[in-house]
Amino acid sequence: TFPTYMTIKMQTKSWDTYYESISGTSMATPHVVGVAALIWSVSPGLLYHDVKNLILDNVVTTSALTGNVLTDGRLNAFNTMTNIPSIDVLNFNPIDNVSGNNDGIINPGEILSIDIELKNIDQEDRTQVTATLTENDSNVIIADDTESFGTIPAGGSVQRTHAFEFEIASGIPTPYKFTFTLTLASAEDDDILREFPITVY
Repeated sequence: TFPTYMTIKMQTKSWDTYYESISGTSMATPHVVGVAALIWSVSPGLLYHDVKNLILDNVVTTSALTGNVLTDGRLNAFNTMTNIPSIDVLNFNPIDNVSGNNDGIINPGEILSIDIELKNIDQEDRTQVTATLTENDSNVIIADDTESFGTIPAGGSVQRTHAFEFEIASGIPTPYKFTFTLTLASAEDDDILREFPITVY
């Protein structure tokens, strides 16, 4: 919408009063933000980089945008929403309760467990669901890396306490950052990869 009266800039740009069709980042941003909100409304456990990748990976490429934008394409809400992973991670909570001071903070030398909750956001059951935790950092040792969730019914969720166990090396400088990769598998879907940044204090 435009002002109901003519301004100097509107005259210069040959824009009309009331309504006009224009383009630019100011017009594009609300649409992208709206799709991000839709994604989080369906899958609230997704992290910001997961949402960003979903949006960027599901654009419709057009010749007019080739070489002008990062993806060579325009936003496509339908493609994005239909490619949201069927299994969402509602909770991924490292707890220093195995061998630590249980203060809720990850410290060097502690052995920790991870509580996790998965939700099936699809309209069909997911069977033979497993979660596998990996990390390539030599200062992080994973002692228990796999958890089975069996069947997660459509719209349902399953919780596991002490699903994984890992140890932080002693004497590392803090704050120390690393990233866990969680691979979610089921009989119905391709593997879903999720990343969880962790900071040691």
